[in-house]
Amino acid sequence: MSRRYDPVSMGSPRFTTVEVGAFQITRARFPAGLVLPAHVHERACVATTMCGAWNSVLDGRPRDCRTSTLLVEPAGERHSNHFESPTDVLVIQPDARLGELLQPCHPLLGAVQCFRDASVGSLALRLSAELTARDRLAPLVMEGLALELIATAARGAQAPLEPAASPAWVRRARERLRDAPADGVSIAAIAAEAGVHPVHLARMFRACYGTSPGRYARRVRLDRAAERLATTDVPLAEVATDAGFADQSHFTRAFRRHTGLTPGEYRRRMRG
Repeated sequence: MSRRYDPVSMGSPRFTTVEVGAFQITRARFPAGLVLPAHVHERACVATTMCGAWNSVLDGRPRDCRTSTLLVEPAGERHSNHFESPTDVLVIQPDARLGELLQPCHPLLGAVQCFRDASVGSLALRLSAELTARDRLAPLVMEGLALELIATAARGAQAPLEPAASPAWVRRARERLRDAPADGVSIAAIAAEAGVHPVHLARMFRACYGTSPGRYARRVRLDRAAERLATTDVPLAEVATDAGFADQSHFTRAFRRHTGLTPGEYRRRMRG
């Protein structure tokens, strides 16, 4: 039998929660080793891991969640959780009053989603900081950030074509870009491997994934850099070099565009 955890505490022994507009926003801290047995939530849960490591077992398989990972647990979806290390999670639960406003995000909220996105992680950090703000504008700021986080996640998760409908060679090209070393791989080389013209590759990649091959590759590198910033003490200059950027200033500009924070700010907030 599935139990229902208090929607305020989310099963956490330490938490902060607020109701803002039609959102319930909770920052919850879970101790290492905690196991939450099978349960359901009445609202969809959009959970962003701010630090730590845990997994949620949905559909019979675990989804691993580490720093800057976004997990969507649809309303009524039976699942269990295991926390490998001390973990902070920010959870947004919209209610039915936002049905029309969030209609474009229904594909995100109505299905299990799990992916890493440093820009979503940055928004979660900013939203978490507002939970303890005392000024009169804090509720407005929190509602705006909650909407922005969900919209950003929905944009990151969407693909104009269903994966099964996209050509196998496009999926292989995406894997090559994802797994390429930091110094990258040329579009011409990937196109040659696929036996297509580079222009055709670029057009099909955008049709399938909503972005260009170059932007996708940069996003992957920045997300990996964000993980290192959050989990290691590697100097910023080394993180920049290992991510394939010519210098630290170039890396800082790109990282700020991606997350809204400088690498140093991101590290301090994640580690704090």
